[in-house]
Amino acid sequence: MSGGRKVSKTLSLSNVHAVIDGQVKLASEPSCDLHESFDDALHTLVNATQRPKTEADICSLCSLIMNLMKMCGDDVDGKSMARWTSFTLSIIHRRYHLRAPEAREEKLKAGEDASIATGDGERLFFYVTVVTMLKYSMLAQKLNDKSGVKGEKGRENMINNALECLFCVAPHAGGSRDICALIEFGIYDILYEMVQDRNDQFSPLRSLSTSELTGWALRHTTKLFKEEEKNSYHLIEELISLAAKTLDSDFAIVTKDVKSKEEEEQKIMSTLNTFLPHHDRGRQSGKKRRRDGGEKPKMTDRNLVQCISELLIWSKTEAASTDDGVFSVAFDDLLQRSKSPEEVLAMRGTEDRERHKSTIKSSLHKMQAIARRQRKVLNTHARSKGYMLSDLYVLDSQSISLGMIKRGKAGDLSRLTALAGKSGGTQVLEMINMRNTDPSKAVPMESLRQMKRDWVPLDGENEDEVRAIKLKLQEAMVWSTLKRLRKSQYSSPSTSSAIASLDQSKLNHAASVLMGAAMGSWVDEKEDPSNAGKSKPQPTTGDDAEDTSNGKEHRVYIKDRLVDVGSFDLCMKNLNDVFTSPVEEASVSTDAAATTKDVLNLIDRHILDGDVLVLFTSADLQLPDYSLSDIQKRGCSIHCHKADDLTARLEREGAQTGDVTVSLMWDTGDDLDLHIVMPSGEEITYCNKRSICGLGCLDVDMNAGGATSTEPVENVFLGKPDECIEAPKGKYKVIVQNYAYHASKSGTPVEWRVTVRMNGGVREYAGKCVGTGAGSNSIACEFDYAGRTIPFEKELENKSAFGTANLVSVTASTGQTLESLCQLMTAAEEHGELGRVRDLVADEDGSEGNTEDGGEEETEEEKDEGANDNAMDVEKDESEAGGEGSSESAVAARPLVAAHGTLEVTSRDRLHTVLCKLPKRFHDEVKRCLGGGETLVDMCAADVARRMLKDNVRLSDLRSSGYPPEVVEKVSSIMRKGAVGPAV
Repeated sequence: MSGGRKVSKTLSLSNVHAVIDGQVKLASEPSCDLHESFDDALHTLVNATQRPKTEADICSLCSLIMNLMKMCGDDVDGKSMARWTSFTLSIIHRRYHLRAPEAREEKLKAGEDASIATGDGERLFFYVTVVTMLKYSMLAQKLNDKSGVKGEKGRENMINNALECLFCVAPHAGGSRDICALIEFGIYDILYEMVQDRNDQFSPLRSLSTSELTGWALRHTTKLFKEEEKNSYHLIEELISLAAKTLDSDFAIVTKDVKSKEEEEQKIMSTLNTFLPHHDRGRQSGKKRRRDGGEKPKMTDRNLVQCISELLIWSKTEAASTDDGVFSVAFDDLLQRSKSPEEVLAMRGTEDRERHKSTIKSSLHKMQAIARRQRKVLNTHARSKGYMLSDLYVLDSQSISLGMIKRGKAGDLSRLTALAGKSGGTQVLEMINMRNTDPSKAVPMESLRQMKRDWVPLDGENEDEVRAIKLKLQEAMVWSTLKRLRKSQYSSPSTSSAIASLDQSKLNHAASVLMGAAMGSWVDEKEDPSNAGKSKPQPTTGDDAEDTSNGKEHRVYIKDRLVDVGSFDLCMKNLNDVFTSPVEEASVSTDAAATTKDVLNLIDRHILDGDVLVLFTSADLQLPDYSLSDIQKRGCSIHCHKADDLTARLEREGAQTGDVTVSLMWDTGDDLDLHIVMPSGEEITYCNKRSICGLGCLDVDMNAGGATSTEPVENVFLGKPDECIEAPKGKYKVIVQNYAYHASKSGTPVEWRVTVRMNGGVREYAGKCVGTGAGSNSIACEFDYAGRTIPFEKELENKSAFGTANLVSVTASTGQTLESLCQLMTAAEEHGELGRVRDLVADEDGSEGNTEDGGEEETEEEKDEGANDNAMDVEKDESEAGGEGSSESAVAARPLVAAHGTLEVTSRDRLHTVLCKLPKRFHDEVKRCLGGGETLVDMCAADVARRMLKDNVRLSDLRSSGYPPEVVEKVSSIMRKGAVGPAV
């Protein structure tokens, strides 16, 4: 294999910090060229940014975060505070998930059957964002705020305030995992310069033993915490104290003599011990790197961070005072005796050095032994209660009882099911199946990808006991998923909706089936899921079925075909058809991603006036002006959601798009290669990445050499659309080759999928490679390119669903997790609510955008941002000439892109609605940390706005009722932003 091939690196703690540090230092004053406006940037952060999986993802996310922080501004007065509030709440929204502590509390308050708002559950996204803000804040402090803005209103202070809020919210939005993860990421940031220095061949730190290095790092960290000048690192110390307090509470539960079963059920220990840092975590195993000239394995960066985190947490617990305070004495002794590298070098070769090493090592080992013993107590209790089932199964599979499984947590049960399935543990699988007979105990899916990966075909042969149990568990998982999605609806939407997936993505098809099925009332039935919906008449499939719709139904379309999901059996059948459909030969091609033409045909043929279309798509949706205008006239709106792997993988790797773009995707760790034969006869491959003409380039090449991915993709782009340069004309041949098996056994067929995008259309080809080298070559397709048949319309890109936050009647989101789909269940309701509020805000004279009615007056910056928006408005001459006109004319007069200070059905306003539905605790914490206080007018206006929505009161009626002008203006401003918020 050519040594010049790029290997995709697996993200590690050191990789993440190195990338973030480089980005922050490179762009301490980031430009705002990446996005035209704050709304678009925030829209990208929330709705178009996937979970980071590569260094390129981390770079993009860091750049976006720093741009947003600059856009938020440094003046706490005026719009800056509103932007910081939206930015902070958006980050919380991306982390908040269904099993978070706050979500459980909200569920207890609202009742088991009530719906609660949650976020995306993205962990690494949250951690990277926090570290980026932390590094940016510390750099600004070191440079004395190079931007020139100083004092309490400076950007540094606002970042610190936002960070304080995120650290305070993390335990409630993410749980004990976030406490430990943020401590680890924070300690690594504190030790980052030391870690980098240690990797220098000539660094004095290399002369320190492992124990001496740990002692010096601990001394450095505690000294930083004790500095009089308050910095962002004090937030890490507060999390450490919280972790210690939680451990003490857990020990109280473990050691307390429980008097009754009821009391025992109320006392449940936390899961902190599962994620708790300890000195054995992060050590190298297998092929261990050796220290230069030494015999012991080198201490890894993460191992060092884990050691320091462990000592700091346990030092603050009451458990540290046990054994006559041995831990505390050893901790203080280690701090006092630890010396700098220079001091240690001065003792080299002397008896003092040996005594120093021995003393430091003794103190360290005493503390680690105590921590290990205390951790063992917690782990033993957790296993006995069924909180660490996967670990217990590995140790002793026979010791797992039904009681443990009934008390088990969802994530642990998923891992246990996978382990038992692989090892044939029928007894454990049977107990899991018995647990799932209680619908409240069944575990829903974690993500669409996990469901696709673990799907057991319903019509398989040679059914054995293990497979029969797996099928029952699968049925329970789907039923639990439908129940969870159903509960996510706040109420039955008053508008009809259509759910569609028009491309070849199995994930998109499955998402459509699940969402459509969950909207059916039969999911509310309490009976056995196999009978759910059978008593109700089923709609006819096909084109004729649409004629029977009553305007309130929720219809599902896959590839322009109406799909029946009116019962649980039909839902399972459709999911099985999606996941088990055979891979087609390469000679058979079909349309892949839904094109503009596909969407327009769907709207014309199947979408009723007033419908909300939820479209699962593999690519960004771009609609021409006349289509957007027609959608508005019909009272329709569209919500686009990307759940497909291909687009996510291409974005993850930073793949470019050409005039013609060819992409390859497969799902194993093997090394497939994409070969493109150009019209000239030249072949683009891994060893010839750029064509001689310069118009063909292989920019993504994965699974070559060492590190491999199970979600690989390769990409070739032809031509330069940004410069309006076409790809070379002529005949192309696309070949897929398996260079080498890395994960699969030799001779195993490796399935692949190739997409070709040109002239606004997308074609998909599927096949498989068997063997390696030239013998495995599989011709995906051959096509003739005669040149571009559609113009290079750069203006159209500004009206894409995922690129513009304020596109009227079109909203967007992304994600494959259960949390992402749960949020989609409210899309139709949110569209209807935004439209209703817009009508209520509109005055009798129709002057909705008049700033005199309470809308915020645009600044010069916002006028510049909106300059292009004016050019995209629908022509209004005819409607204005008609005087009062009809309601249809009024709709036609609406702009395609909403101006600042107006409320429309846009991604921007939908985001405001979603953020306002977050728990009150989060809003209160943001307000406390950012320093934004409510006046009497604010509180009155918020209350009035809520009552207006409840009673359908128009703004003009409020003014005529004699409310003070300042209250009316504030109410108008609140409602235009969609920021009414939860009832107090």
